[in-house]
Amino acid sequence: MHRKVTVEAGDSAELLVAWLNEILVFSETARVVPASFSIHAFDQCNLTATISAEPFAADRHTVERIAKAVTYHQLVVEERNNGWYARVYIDL
Repeated sequence: MHRKVTVEAGDSAELLVAWLNEILVFSETARVVPASFSIHAFDQCNLTATISAEPFAADRHTVERIAKAVTYHQLVVEERNNGWYARVYIDL
């Protein structure tokens, strides 16, 4: 199963939260486990990608806690010398 998504935000931190929440919504509503991602277009405020997933199977996928949402609490997204660094908290 695949879902193409386009996410827009005011900056890279908001974009990260919106993207991760898209993944959560897709996995919840379609009852799937995300397996891979293809990024088609990306800049600081826009992202277009395809999420590939497989159907959730209780005998194959262990669930310890269910993620409710990605939060803005102490959110950090910054470019560093060796690449990008991000810190996000997920509401469980």
